[in-house]
Amino acid sequence: MARDRKPRVYHAPFDVGGNAYYLSRAERGRGFISKTFVYFRQWFGYPIDRDLKVGAGGNPFLSIRWWFGLAEILFRADVVHFNFGTSLLSDLNRKWIMADLPLLNAVGISTFVTFQGCDSRISDFAIENFQVNACANCRSRLLCESSYNDYKREMINAALAWMDGVYAVNPDLLHNIPGAQFLPYSNCDTRTWVPPLDDEPDSGARLRVLHAPTWREIKGSDFVIAAIKELEAEGENVELVLVENVPHAEVRRVYETADLLVDQVLVGWYGGLAVELMALGKPVIAFLRERDLELIPVEMRDDLPVISATPETLKETLRGLIRDRAGLRLHGKRSRAFVEKWHAPDKVAEFTTTAYLKAIAARGGPVRVGARLGRLARFFGFYARFGLRTCASIWRGRLYSWVWRAGPAITAAFAILAAPFIWLAALWRLHVAARPASLWGTTPILTLPLLAEADRQMGFHSKTLAYTAYYITSKFDYVLKPQIEWLAKRFPFLIPVFRRLVFAWALIRFDVFHFFYDEGILERDGRFGVSNSELKWLRRFGKRIYLYAYGADIRTRKETEALGKFNCCTHCDRPGINCLCDSDAGAKNMEKFSKYATQLVSMGDMMAYTPGARRLWYWPIDLDKLSYVGTSVEVGGRPLRIFHAPNHGWAKGSQYLIAAVDKLRAEGVAIELDMVSGVPNDVVVSRMADCDVVVDQLLIGWHGYTALESMARGKPVICYIRDRAELVDAESCPIISANPDTIERVLRELVERPRVELADLGRRSRGYVERNYSISAVAARLGELYVDTAKFPRRVEAAISRRTSCLLPAEEVPAAGQLA
Repeated sequence: MARDRKPRVYHAPFDVGGNAYYLSRAERGRGFISKTFVYFRQWFGYPIDRDLKVGAGGNPFLSIRWWFGLAEILFRADVVHFNFGTSLLSDLNRKWIMADLPLLNAVGISTFVTFQGCDSRISDFAIENFQVNACANCRSRLLCESSYNDYKREMINAALAWMDGVYAVNPDLLHNIPGAQFLPYSNCDTRTWVPPLDDEPDSGARLRVLHAPTWREIKGSDFVIAAIKELEAEGENVELVLVENVPHAEVRRVYETADLLVDQVLVGWYGGLAVELMALGKPVIAFLRERDLELIPVEMRDDLPVISATPETLKETLRGLIRDRAGLRLHGKRSRAFVEKWHAPDKVAEFTTTAYLKAIAARGGPVRVGARLGRLARFFGFYARFGLRTCASIWRGRLYSWVWRAGPAITAAFAILAAPFIWLAALWRLHVAARPASLWGTTPILTLPLLAEADRQMGFHSKTLAYTAYYITSKFDYVLKPQIEWLAKRFPFLIPVFRRLVFAWALIRFDVFHFFYDEGILERDGRFGVSNSELKWLRRFGKRIYLYAYGADIRTRKETEALGKFNCCTHCDRPGINCLCDSDAGAKNMEKFSKYATQLVSMGDMMAYTPGARRLWYWPIDLDKLSYVGTSVEVGGRPLRIFHAPNHGWAKGSQYLIAAVDKLRAEGVAIELDMVSGVPNDVVVSRMADCDVVVDQLLIGWHGYTALESMARGKPVICYIRDRAELVDAESCPIISANPDTIERVLRELVERPRVELADLGRRSRGYVERNYSISAVAARLGELYVDTAKFPRRVEAAISRRTSCLLPAEEVPAAGQLA
């Protein structure tokens, strides 16, 4: 520390319950210059050092006092200790997330923050994890769930990223603030708040129970009032002293006449009011959550004199205290000793000042005024350059918006310019060469290259197009991800133009367009949906349009939940995000698609969301790539190995499978689980070779592509099938159906079955895929689709019919001795 200067600490911009003020006075006693700066003086009347006159919800930039306060902090402060989980520039409505921290950090000021309650209490977490909580019936719950919870999370993340110390005065807040430290209240000067000299309650007098809520819903006041009224009605010697909306300077006389305080029965910890009453030697009742007590010092937990009660136990707790005045006096004495040990401001200041000194030393000591000026110049110089770049970015964004809004006009212009080439190319392909061209895209689904190959078997010139590629596969003919990323970095306003150039190229190049329901070549309509403009232009130029479902693009919550007890929405972790979800949006999409598409196509459980769609099983399997390995008969005592490869565990019911396997293993059943997720498809296919049985999913009600890949490898498959009528060749389908209620029983039965039976089931699985899901089988179905709906010229239609009838059937499954 500098030779002749005391460290300077500023507490801002709120002082909740006098906590910051009394802590600052204790810090002064330890040789610091400590002050409180607040945005506004609260009606409670706690003392402060300076009111910056910003006002509740006010814009600090409009307060001259705020500017003077900021200047003093920038040039004099060594430490700024923020309170109520905020900073000098934080505001929910203005979307300010501790915007001043980069500036303070650049100057070399150490920063700390104390979270004090609703500034960091996440309502959805509290409701989900705590049976008794203050959020369920709070009048601000809708605000929290709509925007405030997300704001709190962002504030917490900013504090953890920037600040030297993060504290919480309530232990339940530590669940939401990883790495924060518990800091006891320091809102009561124990030298002036002492027990009254005549504080000996008369055992025959009415027990005066004090309750002084600042927010009734959070404190559980209705439960407190009801409990005391019931006790009075039952003849117990008790009365309620209810104090509300009274300035702090006037309430101490009331506090001194009370015999007992009921602080709250919902939050899980006591508040600053309880500290004041304990300093007066008064017993305190408050709900203490056992789970939260693990987060405070062990010695403090052992010393706690607070009497815990929930809304259900409060009445009987009070009844016992009414009849035990001697025990009540003992609780009062313990309360006073507890406050002196844990809540005396000088004890708390000992902890905070030590942390301040460490933070200042870590930054190289106090920063002198000259150095601060230099740092400010560098900081604002950087942000001046950054601001210029930001302005340029804003104008690029506006240009992008203009180009995007002009999209239909640009599309029309390109289409009109390309019209002669479009008609000539189509005329040549369909009427001269008799070889149509098809495009599969643009959702990067694993099966696109195989579907294009199926089209080629029908004599088409077929290609695949994707704008991006996932970790599963990137084997598409045209992947435009590098071009999109290049434009996004340099000329984002040209992305809509680029997509329309691609669309014009596709109009010239292809006759048949196969899209999934979620997106085509142009920007989608909403979260899911091929562009209405794109569909119109495709039809105007006589293109054939086929739309297919993959799941999330058509799945709506209302219709899904109506399917039965087990469904894809049962454990959805992000409703409204993972799938389409909105029934109205889904209905509008289907109406639009039905109007323009040559044919809607769907299968399995997806038929429920696509009225009027043609049932066509369109998941081809590359049997050359997925060679038969089967299930081994000789395993040498190895446990039954279950393989599971979910892309989204919540949708596949993975937790039920894990629980079933764990339970069976605990019982000594010879079974093990091999589970992978988030890896390329080649890894999944390789890993499944070593297993005995594959579990696809237990909730959706229809098998996925992984089930077909597993069957192609000769593996028995477990999967929840809601309606076997939706299966192709249902009578010969070897899939074992199981749901969360039956998976344990099904696994147990499989363990007990001879391995030779599992091997036979695997051979049947391979045969089923060869007959129904080979590329040739899917190509034949596509041929029938084209003949029935495409209305190609006669030469093309005849060629498709001939190829469809000539497609060779799948090879017979080899005998067991011939299998590799």
